[in-house]
Amino acid sequence: DSPIQTIKIAAPTTALLPAIEIPGVAGFLDPGLYEDGLKLIINNYPLIQAGDNVMLYALAKVAGVDEILTLRVDESIVDRGTFTFTVDADWLNTNSGLDVSFAYHFSRLGAEGASEPLTVNISKKRDLVAPNIPLATSEGVAKGSVNIKAALDGIKVEVPSIVVTDTVRVRWDAGADKSELLDPDDETKKLFTVPAKLIAPYIGKRLCVRYEITPSGSSMTLNSTAYDLGFTDLVSTDFTPASCTKPPSSGTLSIQAVKAAGGAEFTQTPWPLFFEGQLMRMTAVAGASIYYLRGTKEKGLPVTSGEVSAKKIIAALPVSFVESLSVNSTLSVYSEVSYDGGAVYKKFQAITLTLKA
Repeated sequence: DSPIQTIKIAAPTTALLPAIEIPGVAGFLDPGLYEDGLKLIINNYPLIQAGDNVMLYALAKVAGVDEILTLRVDESIVDRGTFTFTVDADWLNTNSGLDVSFAYHFSRLGAEGASEPLTVNISKKRDLVAPNIPLATSEGVAKGSVNIKAALDGIKVEVPSIVVTDTVRVRWDAGADKSELLDPDDETKKLFTVPAKLIAPYIGKRLCVRYEITPSGSSMTLNSTAYDLGFTDLVSTDFTPASCTKPPSSGTLSIQAVKAAGGAEFTQTPWPLFFEGQLMRMTAVAGASIYYLRGTKEKGLPVTSGEVSAKKIIAALPVSFVESLSVNSTLSVYSEVSYDGGAVYKKFQAITLTLKA
């Protein structure tokens, strides 16, 4: 057997040089603007010397045609502070629709270096106007509001005609941590459905709606102008009050009946845009006395899948609280729900009962 050799692999010790910059180009390069070729003017790298060999790599990553250009540095380049490569217009057009990268490498005896790659997509500039929200009432250019009661089953978003080979998605954008991407309804890629569950957190609020296009053959994403969309709010009369279902009571509540039943129960039926995970609390108030049947002063409890399936939420009021109340006093029980994780609670209409012996 041959002697064992140990090979240590180390990261390059020389940092990459700054990427080439193309003025006015950020992500997409329109070949129609460079009919005489793309002239790349590159600032000299540190310690450039006459006699250095420099190579430009113009690489099409997927099924494209690569191009490699070379030059030898002379004193005029050293004095000028820049060196230049020109990429043929034919090469740009040949790789139209593809991602390409530009980078350079220099070498001389005892020294070499390379730049970071600059990646762009060769395609005609596309101005992506804002999407359309058919249900929205216009409030100006790319701005409107939807009556929340018309959106209980979701809403549609329309995007303008696009190239069918593009990947298109709608971004339901309320900030980086709450953003949602939606796929198109069909192969035309023009219509998107926003489900009611995504609408619920924005009752009485606004958000941006835009669409994103990734051209075929590219990893670059184009973003449309945003549509500033608002939803009207819900008020207490839009919510059905809870009912006293144990002992069954309406108008009055018998303290003795509550004792016999082992406590009172209040049932809340579904509210508009009723979904699992929403925070819901139920509160009983009688004069200065307060009792939280569900949740606490600080926070409601999440609606469970079982409660969604049963289409009701039941909360108990203990005998001890009812017994502490005076005959003929008024007991009010009301529910509240937060659609947005606890930031805002919507208060329901209350059920009001008069205590009887």
